[in-house]
Amino acid sequence: MSGDLIYIKEICERYAYPEGTYDALAAAYEKTKDNGVFWKLIENYKNDAIVSDDDWKAFLSETAEAAKECNESEYTVHLLALILMSPHLKELYERAGIGEDIFYDSLGDLKWKLLECIRMHGIFGTFVAHWHVRFYRMNIFSLGRLQFEIKKFGKEATVCGVSITPDTTVIGVHIPSSGKLVREEYLESYARAEKFFSYLFPAGKTIFICNSWMLFPEHKVMLPETSGIRIFTEDYSLVEASYSKPLQRPWPIFYNYQNSPADQLPTDTSLERAYAERYKKGLPSGMGLGVIIYENGKTLNTEKDKMV
Repeated sequence: MSGDLIYIKEICERYAYPEGTYDALAAAYEKTKDNGVFWKLIENYKNDAIVSDDDWKAFLSETAEAAKECNESEYTVHLLALILMSPHLKELYERAGIGEDIFYDSLGDLKWKLLECIRMHGIFGTFVAHWHVRFYRMNIFSLGRLQFEIKKFGKEATVCGVSITPDTTVIGVHIPSSGKLVREEYLESYARAEKFFSYLFPAGKTIFICNSWMLFPEHKVMLPETSGIRIFTEDYSLVEASYSKPLQRPWPIFYNYQNSPADQLPTDTSLERAYAERYKKGLPSGMGLGVIIYENGKTLNTEKDKMV
């Protein structure tokens, strides 16, 4: 067994990938091992030659083309490439002085997207390779239950007396599909993120933002007070909400049943039941943009602020 396959197997075992994943990746490895373009891309990343937006766009399109040439799913080949590139990502973490624990937590996102790909498409791989690019560019980091991304706000708002402009640096919050939202776990993540990103907020107030279907304001009506999603969102001040057309549904709720008729949607969970009932009434889904102002391990948002 080659060193690459040994490493792939180690990753599959470390993160307890579903049975069959290693075999699928090993088969894709055999199909691509003679594809010069594919391996050149892996080497380019190892040599710090994939940097710009255009570089990454080329990486995504060229790995997809290599998969096609090798008669393999691009989803599987993208996951294969990302795993093979991860030792160099670990080196980048080391250069930046970021702990190994954060690296392994961040690399764990590949598993959550693998599980989503299996559920959505029945394929061992990832159908959101463009999303992983942000990890490999070291823009997103996993710190416990939540993931955090350095970005600009892009809008104007005032929360807790803090004026936020389009150019204000903020920390985007992402919620991976890694299980239930346990309050103690994600509060710890905010505290870790405050320390991790403290260099960006010399005034002492960290600005977290979350732009997600989970912050859809109708959840206060749709979901019970005990809902983990509802409790999570109540920490945020809602600064913007949008409503979509009824058939534009958040895929993380129904996955491959996303576009099924409303009366044929799964109703196994309270979340599925709430949305299925909503769609039967012809009501839309939506998104919400929320802000948390955080300082010294505490959320400063008050009930008044949450009415923004």
